[in-house]
Amino acid sequence: MTGKIRAIAAAILWLIIAPTCMAASQWAQWNRGVNLSHWFEFPGEQAVSSEELRMIRHAGFDHVRIPVNPVLLGWDPELGPEVREITLVRRAAEEALAAGLDVIIDLHFAEAVKDRIDKDARLRRQTVELWRFIADRFADLPSARIAFEVFNEPGFYSQPPETWNRYQRELVRAVRSRAADNLIIGTAYKGSLPEGFIELEPIDDRNIAYTFHFYLPYLFTHQGVEWMRGLRHGYAGDVHALPYPPAYIPVRTHGSVYTKEPKALSSISRYQKQEWDQDRISGLIQPAVEWALRHRVRLLCTEFGALEQIPDAGSRRRWLKDVRTALQHREIGWTVWDFKADFGVAERDADTGALHIGSPMRTALGLQTK
Repeated sequence: MTGKIRAIAAAILWLIIAPTCMAASQWAQWNRGVNLSHWFEFPGEQAVSSEELRMIRHAGFDHVRIPVNPVLLGWDPELGPEVREITLVRRAAEEALAAGLDVIIDLHFAEAVKDRIDKDARLRRQTVELWRFIADRFADLPSARIAFEVFNEPGFYSQPPETWNRYQRELVRAVRSRAADNLIIGTAYKGSLPEGFIELEPIDDRNIAYTFHFYLPYLFTHQGVEWMRGLRHGYAGDVHALPYPPAYIPVRTHGSVYTKEPKALSSISRYQKQEWDQDRISGLIQPAVEWALRHRVRLLCTEFGALEQIPDAGSRRRWLKDVRTALQHREIGWTVWDFKADFGVAERDADTGALHIGSPMRTALGLQTK
């Protein structure tokens, strides 16, 4: 069976099974969201205002995801589970709720801390207690409108799958001990990639969904990023102005038009020969789709995006539309990365400086203005 036929068959099966997996009220939520990235991830980042939250809702989004780096907010595992500035996140969640947006609280450690967690069982136990603290601080907010994503893009590349499966069960139990009714969002290890679901064990919980992230092909979505330069990252950081889909590359155009790095030419050549479109994307998310079907659980995609700095805005919107459409055809709720940072879908008015979601971007994301 070809990848395209398998994708179509899975989509049909999903439409048959999905309505029986969860209550209709739960399926109605977490469908179109945007990440409020960097706000509580890195020091000195600009907050999202109440006016901007209302604009997000007006643009047609139904939820926001708030990535939270607890270290930035004062968490020290050696001193206990308390997060000194958790009230800042609480206030942001309350403002989002007031704007009519549901909220995902996402535990979003820096890469260096994630590497330590991979190797240190004691630190993993401390993060379990951290989740008890966080969930407790949001327990009095409307449970139907606050979800908890237990770990952003876990690595555990050198660990057996049971290490992550066991750790995730402990995280879920910690959240559930303080939040009896909220949606909990789990994921697969190895960076929350769709193929990571092959070795993922489902958790026995009455209100849990699972997420994956999608940024392929990196050569397009992360082009020009300094830390993506070189062979390890497929030379994504060494290319610029690369269009999507590859069919937009003229047949006779030499790769040097898109890069000054000779070693990147082979990557561009491979990209040019690949048939990147909605069907290919559907095939790549298929392992996660089939896993969710098998275990009768809801699937979400809480991150997908392409850099705002990509010179060809049309290519960027075409990629976003293909991914968004592939997700929606399988009733996979999505949260685009991100609002106004490096991957921002918002743009500033040339006269007022106010942020807005332009009509071409709303079309690409399939948004209906509220």
